[in-house]
Order: sequence, then structure tokens, then C-alpha cells
Amino acid sequence: MGVLKSFQFQNSAYESGGLGRRNNWTATNAGPNVVLSQAQILRNRSRDAARNNPWIANCIRQSVADEVGTSIQVRSRATDEPFREQINDLWERWIGQADADASLDLDGLVALLVRSRVEAGEVFLRRRIRRDYARQGLVMPLQVQAIEAEQCPTDFDHRTGDRHVKQGIEFNRRGQRLRYWFFAEHPSDYPTAANAGQRIAIPSRDVIHHYAPLRPGQIRGIPWTLQALIKARDFDAYDDAELERKKIRAAYTGVIRRAYPAYVDEQQWRYDPFTGEPIQVDSDGAPIMRHEPGSFPALDPGEDVTLFDGDVTGQGYADFVRHQLMGIAAAVGMPYEVISGDWGKINDRIARVVLNQYRRVIEQSQWHLTIPQVLKPLWVWFVDAAVMSGQVAAPGYADRRSDYQSAEFQPEGWPYIHPVQDVEAAVQAINAGLDSRTRWVAQRGWDAADIDAENRLDQDRAESLGLTYTTLPSPTEQTPLEGFDDQ
Repeated sequence: MGVLKSFQFQNSAYESGGLGRRNNWTATNAGPNVVLSQAQILRNRSRDAARNNPWIANCIRQSVADEVGTSIQVRSRATDEPFREQINDLWERWIGQADADASLDLDGLVALLVRSRVEAGEVFLRRRIRRDYARQGLVMPLQVQAIEAEQCPTDFDHRTGDRHVKQGIEFNRRGQRLRYWFFAEHPSDYPTAANAGQRIAIPSRDVIHHYAPLRPGQIRGIPWTLQALIKARDFDAYDDAELERKKIRAAYTGVIRRAYPAYVDEQQWRYDPFTGEPIQVDSDGAPIMRHEPGSFPALDPGEDVTLFDGDVTGQGYADFVRHQLMGIAAAVGMPYEVISGDWGKINDRIARVVLNQYRRVIEQSQWHLTIPQVLKPLWVWFVDAAVMSGQVAAPGYADRRSDYQSAEFQPEGWPYIHPVQDVEAAVQAINAGLDSRTRWVAQRGWDAADIDAENRLDQDRAESLGLTYTTLPSPTEQTPLEGFDDQ
């Protein structure tokens, strides 16, 4: 049997599955949650890189800006029109009061949650019911509180009967989440003596857990920056060392060489070779030499000057930097051009391909993580609170709850890559029946009904003032714009 096993390994159908000299690779078969035992170390390093490494900081900043923009719009799609109008109006008024910490509005809070998911791997959002909301000047008895990952301890495991707490999350025997165990205060942010180490259990119905599971059954998140941390840290250290070397090298222009035996005078060093005057010293005893640009020393007999060549040791450095940043970009799933701001080596057609592919990655995060994990359950909390507090009328809410909670979510539209071509293509697609105004406007992050209403107001106002504005000709009458050929 041992001979057969050896034969199978040596003749593996997959080279990477063999155990030969070139395949000496030990890989773990640990489960999706066992490998998270180092989650806190990873978070610490990712947060440190976000504070100090310019490339990781820019990756995180750009990722949040692309995924959230200024906001992800939420609008009710309930069939009851009066309810729909009331709940949408209440939502707009509540956005500014949603944050329990009163630091951000809801759009800013969503951006903070996405940033925390990217930087630390996960974040929590807790529902806070404000029964005395009117006295506090709130429009709703609901606020939400962001909680950092560190506040739910990954090293807290406990089993009682058919309940099992794994990495701070309590499950029943069916694997359903029952409660989250949080420290009363952040364990590394000035916890009071009374609350130090104290844990409280929050029902899962009052908690939103925002993270990206990478394997089935994974219950906690890992930083999005994980694969880039080591390379980014080493590259940043190397770049700093190169900058320091160039700075030190720039201080030296050349040397004075003396014939052997040298001109011996123990007091020679006390005099400035440029002026012949005694050299002054500063408070630390270091010599001070003052001379004008372009000055040259007067040499003694037997001395000559050797000037250093320019610093040519950086040849190829730009290509090296580009290669390293491409590696960091690949590790975080972001185009090199977005991270570096260097668009000099690609044209507009390649840029379109690069950005379109990158946008698919961002849209995947929007529609698989941020919208279903954060905004949808948050909207359910909001509608429940609005109806139960009597802020809106919802006849038969208990029986038609899913209809009343129906909503659409629309991320902010992407900027045009080529405004003229993009708009013309959209107009032609709509006129040909290949797209609709409603769908196209929604992709821009707007609501077609709102645009129609605004157009009507603009038109009525213009007519009342006796104003006439020119409009573009219909698509059949359009002529190519000078300077824009088909590409």
C-alpha cells in the first residue's frame, strides 16, 4: 500500500498536487473559522497600514468612494401610493438623525461601515430603540450604532446545552444566530474599570453583521487588504530608504584629493578652503561653512578636485515602482491606475476596458454585501419603527408586511467616460427599444419620476416667465460633433 501511495504521488495528474522536489509546499486544510484564529493580528496590521502606509490608505479610500460615492439611494416601492410618499418623506427626514453617536448622517455612516469592512474585515450595526424620541427631538424612535469588530471578541468560545458561542456569536443547534456577545466598551479604547472585560449579549434581530464571507460557513470577516500588507509594507520601507539615500547623496558634490605625502599642517582643517577664514562652529561644535552658489575652493599645492557624477543609481526605478504597485493593486483587486493615479501608459479605449471591469467588481460588493447586509435590513427596521410608532398609516400591515417593506436600492451612477458618446449611445438604445428611460436613469442613481416632475416644474416656470430655451435636435436630425469621431 505504501508503494502504491508513493507511486500515486510521484505520478500525480496535477503537478501542484505532487510531492516532488518542486512541490515541497505544506498547506493547511483548516476549516473556514479555524484559519481566523489570527484575525485580531490581521486587523491590527491592516489598521496600522491604513494609518501609515500611503498605498494601503489610498486603496481603502478609493474603494469606499467607488462603492458608496455620496450615497446609495433607497426608495419605497410599496403598492400603497399614500404610504409610499409618506415613508419616503420620513426617510429623508430621518437620515440626518440615524446615527446614535450623532457624528454622521446615514450616508456617511454607510461609508464608515464599508470602510470598516475593507480595513478590518467586518463591522456591526446595532439597532437602538428611543422610546422618548419626541422629547429628544427625533422624528423616529429608531437610531443605529456602529460597533467595531474588536468589540465582539473572536476568542470567546463557550458551549451550554444545545447553544454554542463561537468567536463571540451564539448559535443554536440548527446553526442559526441567536445573540452577539459584545464588550460593554471597546477593549482598547479607555474602558472604565467597572466595565473592563464585561460582555453583554445582544439579540441577533437587533444586530447587522457586515462582512464578506470567503468560504461557506465562515462566521467572521478578514481584512480586504490582507494579501497586500507585506508587499506594501516592504515596498514603502524600501522607497523611504531610497529617498533617504538620495537625500544624503545630494549633500556631497565631490572630494579634494591630496598628493602623497599630504601637506601636513595640524591647523589646516580649522580654516575655510573657500575664504581662508577660521571655521566657526555651532552650539554643538559642528563646523559651519558659508559660501555662495557656484563658489569653488582655492587649492593648496598638490591638491585636485574630483566631482561626483549625477545620481544615476535610480535608473529603472520608475519601472520598478510601477511593478510593485501593480502587485499591490492585484492583491486588493483594484486597477494600478486607480491606486497610483498614473494613466500615462494607456489610452481612452484601454481605460474604458479597465474601468468597466473594475466597476463590475465594485457592483458585486454593492449588490452582494452592502445592499443586502446593511441597507435592506436597515430599511426593514425603519419601516417597522415608522408603522409601530404611528408615523405612517399602513392598513393591514401585519398581513401585507412584505409589500409595505418593498424598496429599491440604487447606488450612485458612474461618471461618464466619454460624455458625448455615452449619452448618444443611451439615446439610441432607448429610441430603439433596447433600454428604457426608467432603467437608464436608475443606473445613473436617480429616479425617473423625480426627473419628470422637475422637468415639468422647469417648463411651467419658464412659460410663466415668457422664457424659451433651445433644445438638442432629435436623434434623426443630429450631425456628428466636430472633433468627436466614432471610436
